[in-house]
Amino acid sequence: MTQGIAVHPAAAVFPMLSDDELAELAEDIKANGLLHPILLDADGVLIDGRNRLAACTLARVEPRFETFEGDPIALIVSANVSRRHLTKSQRAMALAKIEATLPTQSATRASARIIGVDAELVRRARYVLHHAPDLVAQVEAGASLNQAYQIAAERRRSEQEQEEQRQKRLDYIEQERERLLSEIERGRQQVGHPVQIPPKPELAVTFTRKPGGEINTTEPERAGLGDNLKRE
Repeated sequence: MTQGIAVHPAAAVFPMLSDDELAELAEDIKANGLLHPILLDADGVLIDGRNRLAACTLARVEPRFETFEGDPIALIVSANVSRRHLTKSQRAMALAKIEATLPTQSATRASARIIGVDAELVRRARYVLHHAPDLVAQVEAGASLNQAYQIAAERRRSEQEQEEQRQKRLDYIEQERERLLSEIERGRQQVGHPVQIPPKPELAVTFTRKPGGEINTTEPERAGLGDNLKRE
C-alpha cells in the first residue's frame, strides 16, 4: 500500500527512488506542479507513479490521478524500462521478477514487449531468481547477471552431485537390507521350526538355623533334580 492505495505487484518490483532523489523530485513538484498524473488501473490499483505520489506527500501537493484503460503490464514494463537508467542485467532481472508474480499469459506479454533485453539473458535471470535468490539484490544493484548465473549454475551442479551421492547411499542401504532379510529367511527355512526352550528351573534354597545352631536347608521339590544337587 502507498498512501492508502494498493500497488500492482509488477510495479512494486521496481525499487523506489533514494531519499535524496525523492526529495529532489518533491522540490520539482512543489515548484512546477505534478506534470504527469499517477495512473491507476480499472480496479483503482496503482500501476505507475509510486515515486510521484510519495513526492507529492513530501511537497504537500495534492496528487492527480487518471485511470489507464490499456494493458497495465505493458505500461509498467515500458514505463520503468524507458524512464530508468537500467543495465540489461537489471532489466532482465526486473522482468523475471514481474513474471514470477503474474500468470503465464501476462508474463509472456511482458516478455514480448520489453525492449533491449535478449531472451537468453531473461532466462538466466529466471534461473538466478529460482536457484540463487540471495544474488538477486546484487544484480539489481548493478552486478553482472552472467556472473550471478555462473555462480547459481555451479551451486546447482553441486547440489545435484550431493543429491546423487545421497541417493546412492540410500540405494546401497536398501540393497543391504534386502540381502540381510533374504539371508535371515534362508536361515529360518534351514532350521525349520524354532526349538522350544523350557523355562529356567527354580534353584532357590532356603537356609534356617535350628535351636542348637545346626543349619537346615529346604529345597523346592523338582522331579529328578534333588538327587543330583550337591552342596558343601
